[in-house]
Amino acid sequence: MAVYIVKDGDTLESIASKFAVPISNIVQNNHLFADEKLTKGQSLIINDDRYYIDVNGYAYTNINKDTLNASLPYLTYLSVFNYRYDERGYLISINDTPLIESALKQNVVPLLVLTNIGPSGSFEGAWAHKLLTDDNMQANLLNRILEVLTEKNYGGINVDFEFVYAEDKEKYNKFLQKIADLVHEQDKMMSTAIAPKVRDNQEGISYEGIDYKFHGKVDDKVIIMTYGWGYATSEPKAISPINQLKRVLDYAVTEIPAEKILLGIPNYGYDWLIPHEKGNVAKSIALSDAEALARKLNSPIYYDEIAQTPYFRYNLNGENHEVWFEDVRSLQAKFDLVRVYNLGGISYWSLMNFFTQNFKTLEENYKTNKI
Repeated sequence: MAVYIVKDGDTLESIASKFAVPISNIVQNNHLFADEKLTKGQSLIINDDRYYIDVNGYAYTNINKDTLNASLPYLTYLSVFNYRYDERGYLISINDTPLIESALKQNVVPLLVLTNIGPSGSFEGAWAHKLLTDDNMQANLLNRILEVLTEKNYGGINVDFEFVYAEDKEKYNKFLQKIADLVHEQDKMMSTAIAPKVRDNQEGISYEGIDYKFHGKVDDKVIIMTYGWGYATSEPKAISPINQLKRVLDYAVTEIPAEKILLGIPNYGYDWLIPHEKGNVAKSIALSDAEALARKLNSPIYYDEIAQTPYFRYNLNGENHEVWFEDVRSLQAKFDLVRVYNLGGISYWSLMNFFTQNFKTLEENYKTNKI
């Protein structure tokens, strides 16, 4: 990738002439306007050997408008989280119009996220089971999905069902096929979010109801949620360790076409009390806040070479803490996996906190598909 530093008197026309490239290339490579004035010292990408990938990001409807608009230039898809269903199979409405309109203005495809979050406010295998064993409930839900996709100008759907019972695996597959048939008839896309398995017969409530091969067949894109090894109630450890991601991808590409896979990227960290005690709940921390906290407290940041993830410890008000998060090094390690495994792209959970280094590192590695 060739980069040029703007000097006094430079214009887009003079730089394009200097390197014998069309002005449109420089404009596109650097997200500029054709009549934009340049600033001395500004870096411009001239020749670009990066290739295009798909980038998805999840966002709740209460996302800060500035945060959303700053993220959208880097996205192919915006997955609006989330639509739930009631006991009759009708969708529970959400205030998603502002997100959809913002996405479309920046050539980002908005996706309706359908979940099995039940009355408890959490993902429920029992709530999925209720739907998957009731044909009338499914019919109501499918009809309403079609109406909302059309009325609100969604470009497709992302189905995020978690903790599906092993006994419901085939029923879930058939339900996904119904959705795929429905949205494809409308020239819209189908994607799902799935747990990070390392083998077909992996035990555990997160894995037994998920059929990787079927998702690879029915979906246009498959988001593998490669985060959550470290979680709010776990002991302190990497949220998305690179050694575990490689195990998942080694299996995934044998069942799912690599170009369909979007690798999950965590846009958050956790701050645990130590020593860890059962029942303690870590606090989620924005990546920019994690780095700022380490600087403020003069805490050295260590780097786990196996997990390829940064962490630090600190003491505040007599309490010891341990923080695991993501930085440029760990993000680069994950972006490298996209190239190594020839994946279709990445998916952020979530976009609620903007981390400049995240998108800067992405932009240094890849260009984002716009559909």
